[in-house]
Amino acid sequence: MRAVVLIVGVIAIIALAFFKSAAPAYRKYPPPFVNTNALYMTCTTPGSSSWDWAAVCGGFVAAVAEVSAVNPIDGIIACVPSETRSSTLTAVVQSYLEGRSDLRRRLDLSGTREVALALAATYPCEELSADRRREVTYVSTEELQRRCASGGESRDAFCLGFIDGVIDMFEHGAVYGVSACFEEADMNTVHARVRGWLASPPLRWDQLSWPASRSVATALAAFRCLS
Repeated sequence: MRAVVLIVGVIAIIALAFFKSAAPAYRKYPPPFVNTNALYMTCTTPGSSSWDWAAVCGGFVAAVAEVSAVNPIDGIIACVPSETRSSTLTAVVQSYLEGRSDLRRRLDLSGTREVALALAATYPCEELSADRRREVTYVSTEELQRRCASGGESRDAFCLGFIDGVIDMFEHGAVYGVSACFEEADMNTVHARVRGWLASPPLRWDQLSWPASRSVATALAAFRCLS
C-alpha cells in the first residue's frame, strides 16, 4: 500500500513539473514597448481608408489613464475629473503631442510616460499623496467587450490600442497587482488571449463594471514572467 502511495506521489510531482515547464514564460519586453515616436505618429496621423489611427490612439490613452490612476508612472499623478470622457482624454494627449514635435523619431522614450505627463499637465493635483490613487473607469469591461467583439474598423482599432496601452504599462511594474512579461510573445496571440477572455461566458455582473484595464491585466496574467 505504501509503495502504491509513493508511486502515485512521484507521478503527481512529475506531472506538476511537466505542466509548469509546458506553460510559456517570457522575459520583460525591452522598454519601451510603445515609444514616443510610435505614439506621436499614431495620435497625429489622420485616419485613412485602411486603418483608424485616431481610434488606436483613443484606446491607448484611455488604458494608460485608467492604469496610471492606480499605478502612477514615476510618481506622475493626474487628477482627472471622474466624469471626463475618454474622447476628451484623447484630445488632451493629441494637443500635447502636436506641440512636442521633438518626440518624433525618439525610440528610447516611453509613450505611456508622455501620456501621463500630458494628463498631469492638464489636470494637475494640488497635492501628490497616496489618497489620490483611486480606481477609475473611463472604459468599462462591458464596453470594451462590445468593442472587441464587434466588427468595424473603429471599434477594432480602439480595442487593439487599449490592449497595447495596458501591455505598455507593465513596463513600469505590476498592473492591479498582476505581473506579466511579453518578450518573444507573439502579439497576435496576446491580443487573441484578451479577446478570448472578454468573450468567455459568463463574466460575472460585477466584472462587467470593472475598469476595462483591470480586466485586460487579469487576462494578461497568463503571460507569466521567467523567474
